[in-house]
Amino acid sequence: MHLKTSFKLLSRLFNGQVLAGFVFKSLPLYLRKKIYLTLIARSRHTILSIQARRLLFDELVNEGGSQHEAGIIGYLPESSSGWILQYLFDDISSASGNKRFRRFSSLIDIFKAGIACRNSIFYALHYFVVDDLVELGIPVDSIYVFYTHSRINTGIPASLYRVRAVLPMNSTEAAMLLLAGVSPNKIRVFPAGYNPNLFGSDLLEEDASRDIDIMIACRFSRQVEEAYAPRKNYDQIVQLANELSARSKTVAIVGPGWKHAYDLLPRSTLLLEPRHEEYAKIYRRSKIFLTLSRQEGGPVSWLEAMASGCITVSSATGFPAELVSGQLDSYTMPLRSTRDEWMDILIRLLDQYKPLSKNVMNSRSSFLQPATFKNLASFLTGCLNNQEFEPCLEWPGSSVTHNQT
Repeated sequence: MHLKTSFKLLSRLFNGQVLAGFVFKSLPLYLRKKIYLTLIARSRHTILSIQARRLLFDELVNEGGSQHEAGIIGYLPESSSGWILQYLFDDISSASGNKRFRRFSSLIDIFKAGIACRNSIFYALHYFVVDDLVELGIPVDSIYVFYTHSRINTGIPASLYRVRAVLPMNSTEAAMLLLAGVSPNKIRVFPAGYNPNLFGSDLLEEDASRDIDIMIACRFSRQVEEAYAPRKNYDQIVQLANELSARSKTVAIVGPGWKHAYDLLPRSTLLLEPRHEEYAKIYRRSKIFLTLSRQEGGPVSWLEAMASGCITVSSATGFPAELVSGQLDSYTMPLRSTRDEWMDILIRLLDQYKPLSKNVMNSRSSFLQPATFKNLASFLTGCLNNQEFEPCLEWPGSSVTHNQT
């Protein structure tokens, strides 16, 4: 029977109703696969019952032998291509040296790949794709969700209560998930992540000149969602850049889009848009790394700055909140701090600046170890190899004491 004729016949026969698993099972496997690919392409795969969809994946496990090896499957739609979440998964994959890490941007491609889904881990790179994976027929107990941070005026997504594991970036988000009723047995802090081969104390030169007083890493866009600009605190970034410039301090803002805010910033501001691998050189030139965001999962740039020997001054959110202010030369400020309060700590630290000691850098390396891509990859690989999922509501393996300054 021709595929097009089969599809029309089934559509008429069931008139848009859910196609029951036992009826679908009666068709030859090759025909079921072709029909399903057509349904996915037309975004009508929900015509099939979830049982019918899972049936296909179960059969793919046994079809074709070893070519359908289980893997760690990252999924983020093509429409979200370019997010840092995509690059984080790719970096974790690269650090693993394991060919079983694969990333897809299309549901059709996942299905065509014929992965042994029952034994695989599906790493949803954002919570909004969980329902897509479930509708495709992937069992919820195979799905791990990477959770960056909660959203303003948005509750905890219902999908997070159903999946196998939720991987928040920091312990604050882990606590919020726990308070919202997500089982503690599903939660593990997953501080993704950085590459110590690019950003690490071994790469620092003792006599290197740090000619940039303040470095800020942040993209600028007028086109992003309404909540983004207040969260990233653009207004205070501009205020502080102007104030610091008036005091003859060198400020570098690193990230795309800031040329559109050129008229708001002093002419002395360094506006840089390097490739990510070139950020390392800028960190090593900077005395203080500053992040003013009011809410963060990370930021990843804080990990890189810490590894690169910068003093860090940050809002008390995300990764920086894992340390007591002043610990390991990392300082945090209340979320509602004023411009004058930010200026006070920045000028004080610049006036008394000296390079970080080897003791502090060694302690930083120990603290940052759980956030290396290799470590994160090892955790996921362990889960894939049928090791028991180990929940963790705090920064993994943290043993830094408060007097290490």
